[in-house]
Amino acid sequence: MSDIDLSNDPKAMDAASAEARYSVQCASVSLSESWLRPIKNYDGVDVSRFLFKIKIDVEGIRAFANLHVQVAAYSGSPETPGCELNFTLLGVFRSDGNLPPEALGEFARYYSLPIMWPYAREYTSDILRRANLVVDELPIINPQVVTEKLIEAGLIEVTVCED
Repeated sequence: MSDIDLSNDPKAMDAASAEARYSVQCASVSLSESWLRPIKNYDGVDVSRFLFKIKIDVEGIRAFANLHVQVAAYSGSPETPGCELNFTLLGVFRSDGNLPPEALGEFARYYSLPIMWPYAREYTSDILRRANLVVDELPIINPQVVTEKLIEAGLIEVTVCED
């Protein structure tokens, strides 16, 4: 890393300042469950698939976003079995306390996928590499477009729990 001091640069922005921060922060992203197994009906699979959905529970100042991912990794060769990877990532979002739970739920609805997708891609790549499977990794997606499609299709479920 260079030794350039940005503290006196008028074109540098301090992201720690109050006006630069959103009232919601991602507190953590963790793996809550995972399994990998060979594809049972290999003849019925002709392409790799990357399926996912999101379920969000809001409790007070926290939103718990579960990103469920299913990867059907088709190898293209009967000699090299494909596999199915299923996992769930839990993202915890915390508001500063000035946001109503419904608004926190809407934040999580729109931003959980863009924030959590890089973790899902990395986990998929890592697990498949460790299993010595040569398959595609999760695709790079346009999170705004995909999120809008998920919302339109009703695939992001948000539940606000009452105190």
